[in-house]
Amino acid sequence: MAMSISNAMIMLKQTSDTVSSTMSAGPLLGTYFLYLLMNELISILITLPLTIGLMKFFINANTYTHNVSDIFFIFKNNFRNVIKILFFRWLYTFLWSLLFIIPGIVKSYEYSMLTEILAENPALDRKRAFEITKAMTNGNKWRIFLFNFSFIGWLLLSCITFGIGSLFLTPYIDASFVQLYFELKENAIANGYATAEEFQFNIETQ
Repeated sequence: MAMSISNAMIMLKQTSDTVSSTMSAGPLLGTYFLYLLMNELISILITLPLTIGLMKFFINANTYTHNVSDIFFIFKNNFRNVIKILFFRWLYTFLWSLLFIIPGIVKSYEYSMLTEILAENPALDRKRAFEITKAMTNGNKWRIFLFNFSFIGWLLLSCITFGIGSLFLTPYIDASFVQLYFELKENAIANGYATAEEFQFNIETQ
């Protein structure tokens, strides 16, 4: 009898500890998810538009028409449309990632040209923007992966310099990626997957 009471007391204590740990973990999980949400919002609303502006700077640099103001280009031109497309890119990638992660990685490469496409034409329709990036990356995902992987050595060296090297490496990578984008864009136009006009944006008509 005494043993039964003892066992009951132990089970009661374990149950109490479980409930207590669950209750204490609740606010921590809530805070963590709130942090993730805020991080994604900052990325979509600020970081990614600045990244698109930076890509526009490097795109224009090829014709010597670049200007520092290019970095803030999206905030003044079709900002809502760009934010909508960026949100759907995040959503699609997230949903595909639920299927054992790998499909999400594949989709991230499929959507990898959206940044440059929007840098050239932020007024492009959402559906059409996804169609073009899909056409541009079709058969080229492995090539894009190898392109990114080719910088792994430089990234490791950048870590050794406590990130200081990234100040020089990041612009170099972005400028190099723009050259890859130009090639894939020309192929898409040549194969009839897109038109040259779809990569053009007239500020005066907006």
